[in-house]
Amino acid sequence: MSTRFTRLIVAALGLLALSSCSKGVLDSPGAATPTPIFEASGLPRVIAGAPDSSLSDSLVVDGLVGGTLTVGSFRVIVPPDAIKGRATITITQPDPSVLKCDLAISPPSANQFLLPVTLAAKLPSSSLLSVDTMLWYDPSAKLWRDIATTSDAVTCELHSPLWHFSQYGAGRAGW
Repeated sequence: MSTRFTRLIVAALGLLALSSCSKGVLDSPGAATPTPIFEASGLPRVIAGAPDSSLSDSLVVDGLVGGTLTVGSFRVIVPPDAIKGRATITITQPDPSVLKCDLAISPPSANQFLLPVTLAAKLPSSSLLSVDTMLWYDPSAKLWRDIATTSDAVTCELHSPLWHFSQYGAGRAGW
C-alpha cells in the first residue's frame, strides 16, 4: 500500500474512533444526530434537530421484580425491592429537543424508594460526558440543582440514583 493510502485509512479510522456516540435505545424516535446548544447556567441542555412533540409512556412495576422504562432520551431502572407492592411509573419528555423529563409514580405513597432507582440520560455527544451532569428541579427554590452523577462512555449516558420522582434534566450546572 502507498503511504498516502495508509494515511487516509488511519485518518478515517481515527475520525471514526473519535466520533460521538452512536444512536442507541435512548435516542428520540426519528431524530437526526443532534447538535448541542449550550443553555444558560443550571438549565437542561437543548438539542438542535430533535422533534418538538411530547413523549410519554408508563409501566406498571411489581416491587418484587422491578422494571425498566425508556422514553426519548431517558431511562428509569427500578431494582427489585425499591418499592412496596405495585406502582405505575411514568416518564414524560415534554420536548425531545430538551434533555428534561418529568417522572411520576402512582400511587403517590410509592414516591419514597426503599432502594435508589437509577435515572439514565442519553447525551447527544460523548464529549459532553465530562462536562454535563444530572439536574433536579427544586420547586421551592425555583432553580435547578446538581445531583450525584456518573457517566458511562460506552453507552454515552449519565446515571443518577434517585430516592423520589420529580423533574430532572441533564446539562451543565454552574455555567
